[in-house]
Amino acid sequence: MNIDIPFYMKKYLFFWLFVLFTACSHQQTVERISVQLDTVHNSLFTRFPGSLLIFNDYIILGDPFAEKGFVKIFQRHTGAEINAIGIIGKGQNECLSPDFMNYFQDHLVLYDFELNKKALIPIDSLIHSKNNPVHLTSVPVSNIHSLIQTGDDEYVAADYLQPLPFHLIRGEQTTATFGKNPVDEDVNTFTQGQMSYHPLRKIFVYTDNRNPYIALYKRDGTSFSFEWECQIKTPHYRVYDNAIHWEREQPSGIMDATFSKDYIVCLLNELKIREVNGREIDTAPKAIYLFDYDGQLVKILDLPVPAIRIASAIDSNVIYIVELEPDYDIVKCDLSSYGL
Repeated sequence: MNIDIPFYMKKYLFFWLFVLFTACSHQQTVERISVQLDTVHNSLFTRFPGSLLIFNDYIILGDPFAEKGFVKIFQRHTGAEINAIGIIGKGQNECLSPDFMNYFQDHLVLYDFELNKKALIPIDSLIHSKNNPVHLTSVPVSNIHSLIQTGDDEYVAADYLQPLPFHLIRGEQTTATFGKNPVDEDVNTFTQGQMSYHPLRKIFVYTDNRNPYIALYKRDGTSFSFEWECQIKTPHYRVYDNAIHWEREQPSGIMDATFSKDYIVCLLNELKIREVNGREIDTAPKAIYLFDYDGQLVKILDLPVPAIRIASAIDSNVIYIVELEPDYDIVKCDLSSYGL
């Protein structure tokens, strides 16, 4: 007997079949392990920690609410604070909304959203300078939310109000746009997230802040081509006004991501959106998902305390974490201790 299924039902069924077969269905069988954390630096003096990066022997931490010293530098192995630079204000080379995006070669890439300006700060000057080494320059595109460096005089800027949000900029021109929407819908906007770039593997990774989703793009000549994606949990949303609107049952997204030697490391909040309450410690992320570079979910790490930031060096499998209790502390987890 032939059953004539209406077109709108076919579209609905196709979407959920797509989710079923393209999501990381193997996550149910992935081993979860509880890990212990070793203290690196106790009791950070900060109102709220920003970005975290590892560069050679140094830990670089953003402190966006500090009027002076919004970039803090620590010795990686001892945890000793070495220096703090950067000034919040409206003067020359002062910032209004600073956030560092990544590092490229030997300098830190800082972007100021309100000023739409960037600064390339030699990391050596972060360590030794007592003056302000931030020198802001204009960005050749407007209406962007974040920016990372991917090559000599080359950047990727994100404009999440566009269906193709990632703009590859060389010099003063946008040479390519790219991006695959995490949801299979015809919408005019893109869900906001984090951009990361691995300079040795030449890969670009996007993780979604409101949706447990990760996608990897690979350098392809003059742009980046889509390689793989993982929708970790089934999304719950509605579409209206040409935009995605998450429902209360939507799983929370990936709060932070970093590259280690063997893994793409994601800090994931496993609660639903309705269960997360602002900056309440009890509803902060407590799980780290490890993906290999082929997109397979390898392991899930259960943290003993909630965390807010993670970072690693690309030649190491030691993960550095900013935990939230009993204070803001920098701690670390050596994956080799767990056979990883």
